[in-house]
Amino acid sequence: PGLVGLTHAEGAKRSRQPSWGSVGATRRAVTPLSREGGMSQPNQPFQALSLAYELIAALPGVLASVARHDRPLADQLRRATQSVVLNLAECSGHAAGNRRLRVESAFGSAQETKAALHIARCWGYADSAKVAEAYELADRVARVCWRMLRPR
Repeated sequence: PGLVGLTHAEGAKRSRQPSWGSVGATRRAVTPLSREGGMSQPNQPFQALSLAYELIAALPGVLASVARHDRPLADQLRRATQSVVLNLAECSGHAAGNRRLRVESAFGSAQETKAALHIARCWGYADSAKVAEAYELADRVARVCWRMLRPR
């Protein structure tokens, strides 16, 4: 419902409420930011988005280490990982055909993220344990995307 027909005070109060706010028993996905009391996301239809948020949270130390050795690789890793999250977030608002394209893009970017992490590990650019953790998250995102693209 719009704000037409409300008094100024009622309209001001309603306009401050987020459109996806506390309607009924709506569940929200827990994101790294929402755990800190900041921004939260409405419940997303895909487990992959929550995993992608975890991947983003796991990367700052790895990115800093990689950037000290190879700035272009660090930039590629950062852009690929951002693409995973952004495509998965965007797909939740699209119809079937466009949704599939966004999931395909997220899958490809997850694979690209894995490749960049593999290079960083092989060349000793970052702590192996941190790279392995990020790689596992990227692999989990890719597997969930793959299952969304190829339902049984």
